[in-house]
Amino acid sequence: MKNIRLSVFLLLLLAAFPGWAQVVEERTTVVNGVYETCGVGEGLAPCRDINGETYEEEIAGPDVEAETNSELADQAAKIRNESPEELLQTITEMENDAY
Repeated sequence: MKNIRLSVFLLLLLAAFPGWAQVVEERTTVVNGVYETCGVGEGLAPCRDINGETYEEEIAGPDVEAETNSELADQAAKIRNESPEELLQTITEMENDAY
């Protein structure tokens, strides 16, 4: 019963002071002598990884709608018409782009 009362008290306290419930995550790095701050919170730019993506962008993956069906069909037709040597080169390029 004490735990329930304490939980209710904390919820009422957080409701009365909403600023206490806001968590700010911040990271500061030095790049070429320049301090850069990013994070999650009011006034902070989102942090980006080495590829320039935010965490949400990285998790979401590539936009599958970026290419239309006709563009994909054109690329597939081009690959189907390649010689074995060209196909091997295309596969090598695709594998290298994946990493």
